[in-house]
Parts: sequence; C-alpha cells; structure tokens
Amino acid sequence: MKYRSRTHDLIMEMCRNSSEFDDSLMRADEALFIWRCRVCGGSIKSKRVCPSCSMVHCSSCSEGCIVCFQRVCLLCSFLSKDGYCCLDCYNSKIDYIKKRD
Repeated sequence: MKYRSRTHDLIMEMCRNSSEFDDSLMRADEALFIWRCRVCGGSIKSKRVCPSCSMVHCSSCSEGCIVCFQRVCLLCSFLSKDGYCCLDCYNSKIDYIKKRD
C-alpha cells in the first residue's frame, strides 16, 4: 500500500478544486454567495485568491510574502520551504541560484 502525505492530499485537493467556484456571471445584486476556504474549510464572504496557486483561502489561512508583499495561502508558504515566501518568489530564487552556479 502506498503512503500518501497530508501535503500530497492538499495539493491534489487544490488542483481538483481551484476553479470550482466561478463567479464571473454573478452580479453584485444577486444572492449572497458564500465561499469556502480550501485550506481550513471555513466559510468566507469575499473571494481571496492566492496569486501563486489561485486557490481560494480565508484571511487567517494566508501569510504575507517577505519578498513581493502579496498575501499567499499557507499551502504555498509551506511548500516554498523558505518561511514567508510565495512559490513565485521561491522559484525565482531557485532559478537565480542555478544560473549563478
């Protein structure tokens, strides 16, 4: 039997559900729409999307990137392995290190 980590399950959930909620056809005067945070599962009233992975998250499940100052979800912050960095800044740093060496 294969062992799957919790991180792997979160990534699979993120990939499967990242575009599940599309409000492009909704107008402001339509019925109230409750979003669900993809990190903790709590309900949120306004859609916050992570700039790195496009996953919907609540304000308590986000951190500020110390490089670009954007709010990213906890999953991207965890995957960057660099403290409070988003995946975009982390990947740019890795590319810079590879080019330098």
